[in-house]
Amino acid sequence: MIKRLDLEIGRGLKSLNDQMIAENTLVIVTSDNGGAQGTARNLPRSGAKQMLQQGGIRVPLILR
Repeated sequence: MIKRLDLEIGRGLKSLNDQMIAENTLVIVTSDNGGAQGTARNLPRSGAKQMLQQGGIRVPLILR
């Protein structure tokens, strides 16, 4: 999933550069809160999606 996300964001950023509008464009990358129980490693935070512990309520956000 991370590889695919990286690839697709890279394609989008390249397109903005190719169109010469990258400097005037705000790119926002975010996700829903927490990883799924049993499949995500939220360490060092405990908890997972739908939990009120730190691992369940933190939301990644990148602005460029």
